[in-house]
This record gives sequence, C-alpha cells and structure tokens, in this order.
Amino acid sequence: NNADLHLMRASAYLLQRDTERGLADIATYIGRKPDEVAGYRVRGLGYFQRGLMVLAKEDFARCLKLNGSDAQALYAQGVARELTGDAGGKDDISEALRIDPTITELMTAFGVVRK
Repeated sequence: NNADLHLMRASAYLLQRDTERGLADIATYIGRKPDEVAGYRVRGLGYFQRGLMVLAKEDFARCLKLNGSDAQALYAQGVARELTGDAGGKDDISEALRIDPTITELMTAFGVVRK
C-alpha cells in the first residue's frame, strides 16, 4: 500500500541522515495511518537526529503507549532521556536490550548513540 512506501522511504532517508525528506515522508504516513506504532517511532528517530529531544521523547512515548514492548522505541527513548539528563533512561535501554539484545546495532545505524 502507498502509505507503507512512505514509511519505508522515510526509514531509508533517516539511515542516510536525510532528515528533511525522512520527516516529510513519515508525516504523510502518519496522516494516513495515525494509529500505527511505526510512524511515531520513525518520526521520533527523525526528531532525535535533528536534536529535538522533547519531540522525539513525545513520539517514543506515544509509540510505547501503543506497544509497550517496542524495543526500538524503548532504546531510543532511553538514549534521549539520558542525553537530556534523565537517569531513568538507563531502565528503558535495559528493557530494550532484554527484548532484543541486538538493538544497539540497529539504533546506531539511525544515529541513536549513548554518551
């Protein structure tokens, strides 16, 4: 479906650090599928790449409200929390690693890196 193409393309743009086009595509996806977890996760990653940690954390929290065991959102939220001085981010990261022990490699590819 056409919306899913926007999701895949947004992810590809973010992997290439083309956040402007990634955020544009994910906005289209969210507009068409507002209840899908992936949209908020990917938009959160775009905000993270831009350094917009408040917006990133809001999207990761929304993602986790829809699916509390989303390892990508947990890990990214944890790193965003740590980068903004919230020591509780460590718990999010630990839970993400429990769910998916390989999550660090994927998140690093998106630029989500701990201090």
